[in-house]
Amino acid sequence: MTRGIVSLVAKISRTRPIIPPVEKGRPMRFRHMLATLIAMGALPPLTPAATTGHDSPFKVSRAELLRTVKSVGVMPVLVPELVPDPDGVARRLEAEVLLRMTPARFELVAPESMKEIEDRAKATLGGLYDPMTGRPNGDKVRAYREYVTNEYRHVHPVDAWLRVRVVERLAPTVNGTATWDGVSDSSTGRTGFATYMVSGLASGHVPVLSLSVQLSAADGRVLYENLGGLQVLRYVRRVADNIETLRVDPKFIMHDSARDARALGIALDPLLRGEQAKAQAEPPVAPAAATETTTVRQPSRDELLAHFHRLALAPLEIGPIEQHDQAQARYAELLRDRLTQLGFEVVPAEDYATRWREELKNAGGVYDPFTGHADEAKRRAALAKVVGAVRDQHEVDAVVVPAIEARNAYLQDDYATWDGAKELAVPTKSKFDAFFGLSHYGYVRSLSLGVRFVDAEGEFLYEGRGAIQLAEHLEGQRHVSVPESDLFADPAKDRQAVEIALNQLEPPAAVKRPESGR
Repeated sequence: MTRGIVSLVAKISRTRPIIPPVEKGRPMRFRHMLATLIAMGALPPLTPAATTGHDSPFKVSRAELLRTVKSVGVMPVLVPELVPDPDGVARRLEAEVLLRMTPARFELVAPESMKEIEDRAKATLGGLYDPMTGRPNGDKVRAYREYVTNEYRHVHPVDAWLRVRVVERLAPTVNGTATWDGVSDSSTGRTGFATYMVSGLASGHVPVLSLSVQLSAADGRVLYENLGGLQVLRYVRRVADNIETLRVDPKFIMHDSARDARALGIALDPLLRGEQAKAQAEPPVAPAAATETTTVRQPSRDELLAHFHRLALAPLEIGPIEQHDQAQARYAELLRDRLTQLGFEVVPAEDYATRWREELKNAGGVYDPFTGHADEAKRRAALAKVVGAVRDQHEVDAVVVPAIEARNAYLQDDYATWDGAKELAVPTKSKFDAFFGLSHYGYVRSLSLGVRFVDAEGEFLYEGRGAIQLAEHLEGQRHVSVPESDLFADPAKDRQAVEIALNQLEPPAAVKRPESGR
């Protein structure tokens, strides 16, 4: 059996979800788009960003490139869904790329030409995503890729293709400054002396956006490849002995034309202007505004008990791992006991998963075949039918659906914090390094328990998460996966995950605070 958390996370991702996640801030849609692009070889996964300088972006000499490339097909710009109005941002960048490319005297084919071919291909294939799972259909992706490539080459026999995309990266940051892909920006959201006051002596990584530019010959050979930094996505600030993390306000993501110009200058101008591009001064940019994470109020324990006293407990949704049966049985017992302690009456609903799969099939799936994201209206309608059937059979008021979820845990001073728990992420660190070494922050992968109460209308009455355990540890600068045999091996962690996930349902006087460590 394949070992390691990479395998587990993949299995969790492949498992048909009992409840498609509700999309908030576009993350799920981009995940599916990202998976498709990676499968097509058009986009790499999230990778660490370069810090200072670049190797030469030219894979052949610039003189040879200009001699052999006379016509260029400009592909549609790809923008991740974490960016507000990604289609509008893509159009803006496409226009700017064409404007910069025109003086170079290339014969250009605009992105609209490829968009028309792509639209025809998607319509012919009936979409690229499996409507049952939301995952890209491998055969259709390959057919799509082959069709659009051959059709474009036939209609537009250009010498080279230019691909521009906005990519998410990880940038190293030291003393309040993140440096990556040719730029340096504040990683605290402050400027000048203020950034040193809130940064502290800390190093680590923060998520960032960069602009990727690639020019490839008609035969697929890469001729030019470069990256230009765009902006930091999350700020980190030291407050007393803690480090707080703040998201950049979404309305300030990819809204600054000065950042576009800076990134294009770094990534594209060496191709167009050669050595002259190095002398161009960077446009000044200022940190974007940060925003605090907001939480949505959920019904109280008394409100739920008043209207949803009797609950059906669905089986735990978990990937087909070695510990599958043991984990399902353990969580069923833990959840039943905890919910009973909280005042609910609980009955098992082993038929829930089967009913959901049947309804998903009857509905023809709940994922859009062209985008891969869940159709919220279809999801709610299918969920309402399943919950209604379970409610009638078991005479319950709502259904509780638990699931294992892969999560990112925030790393601070060698401890990872996520979903109500804290765990040492560097178990092999020496006492000397712990005392004298620089603190680190960034992200490590983890596992959590998600618990949702669902009513007969398909609405979520309650959502809670509880951390289970880390899925990887740090050894120096390397992320090392926890062996699959070590997952779900500690019943105490499973018990604590259930307590944290249901913590908000405690009577007010008995609410427990998250553990400070494990």
